[in-house]
Amino acid sequence: MASPRTPSFRLIECEFPPLAALNKLGDGSLRSATQVDEANLKFSVKLAKSIGAPLLLGPKVWLLVSSTATNSFFQRATTSYRGGTVHWLKDGLPNVRARDVCVLVAPSGRDYQTAKQLVNGGYTVVLVNGFAKVGCE
Repeated sequence: MASPRTPSFRLIECEFPPLAALNKLGDGSLRSATQVDEANLKFSVKLAKSIGAPLLLGPKVWLLVSSTATNSFFQRATTSYRGGTVHWLKDGLPNVRARDVCVLVAPSGRDYQTAKQLVNGGYTVVLVNGFAKVGCE
């Protein structure tokens, strides 16, 4: 991410099955949905912590929560990413700086437009297990 092959293209999308038991995905239960949310959050926090460098030498890493996430998910994200910056896209665009990196947890359809705005502004955005593929061509 520090020196991308194509500097003008700063969007990375990570997609993977968030649960080991694939049959749990899409079964419609609240328990499965909660497990998927927790797995996505756990991965995103680990990723955000690994991108940021110690002693403020590296980029500031923002953990962005989908505009459609629940308040309880936002609170869990804030608790999980202690010491980092968590921003809920429901509140609009974050105030990112030139070297900042944004990790967007499970974006919904409307969040892809926000990601596109950030990328067009020259910021690096990592999308983790998005729910839709609308508007980010």
